[in-house]
Amino acid sequence: MWHLPVDHPYRLGRRAGRFCFVGGAADLNAEGKIDNAGDLLGQVPGAIESTSAALRAQNCDLNDVVRLKAFFRPGSGDGGGWALLAALRRHFSESPAPVISMQPSPMMPWNGQELQLQAIAVKGWRKQAPVHFVAEPLPRPVMPDAAEYTLGLLAGGFFAASDMPGFRGGFEGGSLAAETSFVMDRLKTIMDGLDVCYNDVIKVEGYYPYVNPDDWLPPAKERFRRFPEGAAVATGLPWPIPWPSNVRTKIELLGYRTQLGDYSKRVPRADSWPDWVWDWPVRNNFRQGLLVDDCVWLGGQIPFGAGRGNIQSPGDLSRQVDCTMAVISDILGGFNKRLDDLALLVCYYESDGSEESTRRFLDRLAMNIPGPLPPITLVPEPMVHTKRTTNEIWGVACA
Repeated sequence: MWHLPVDHPYRLGRRAGRFCFVGGAADLNAEGKIDNAGDLLGQVPGAIESTSAALRAQNCDLNDVVRLKAFFRPGSGDGGGWALLAALRRHFSESPAPVISMQPSPMMPWNGQELQLQAIAVKGWRKQAPVHFVAEPLPRPVMPDAAEYTLGLLAGGFFAASDMPGFRGGFEGGSLAAETSFVMDRLKTIMDGLDVCYNDVIKVEGYYPYVNPDDWLPPAKERFRRFPEGAAVATGLPWPIPWPSNVRTKIELLGYRTQLGDYSKRVPRADSWPDWVWDWPVRNNFRQGLLVDDCVWLGGQIPFGAGRGNIQSPGDLSRQVDCTMAVISDILGGFNKRLDDLALLVCYYESDGSEESTRRFLDRLAMNIPGPLPPITLVPEPMVHTKRTTNEIWGVACA
């Protein structure tokens, strides 16, 4: 079994009811060292096997994966990302394949690492009706056998949809707000094919360029306006390296839809938003934490105090990690859950790109979580939002 190069106890995967989460699977060996250092495509088989091993330990397997998210260092040009997508797709022989989300990153947590995988699986979904999917062929120069790429998948009452930028077509150029609107319309088309809608979404992940607050607002409003009150939680982050290079924004959705006999219905949810937890700088319909079925889903949490724009300990990573985790603890507390109930953490944090920087972040994070660390995706970034904000963290907890 592979191991993370850390001194803290940790989980490689964790079940939350019928769900299984794996975070940060890589081409790591039993000694916690990266094999095939510096070789993006060479690390694919090992990262897939690490993902598979973590799933097997939870009585799941690769065929249970609904979404696979690949964080990777793309190198120069767009070709490395396309080759990676094709290499990952080849490991899924059954149709439909999971949605494979491609997330370029200028840094990786461990020395020699080029790729890490995050998996969300639903046990036995291939035997549960209904299953709906929307797919398009991979471009033939990328994969001559023209295997399909899954843009959206509804499986076992859970769905994933990704605006895969390389498959867009049709956008003629314009403002970032116009591109965001185009993406949101495209996602609606994908969801139409799954027989779901924006009201069914539980989690939004959005990526966009580094912009000043005035330029951030118009595209943000294009995202906000699609969602009804209390439907979803959200994470939105600057995108240091767009992929492909000719796009500026990418948006991904996760959600629920259930079947009651012949009737398809929305899955009810409860929310937690204590009065002392921060609010967005502009009005929108998102929530901070939502309880649905087997899981508590968190929005991206940042080191803010109560109110709007109240940054705590600006630029101090250690103290800001404490603050962010305290906010997460407060939100979970609204559902009588604790930090040791977390089944997945996704951490974006300021880094100089060194492994030591990751260790310092993990040391502080571990101080806040009783027991072993949950499955964790570590995403070091040169800057998170601004120089005053050093981290954004979201996750999923067992309900």
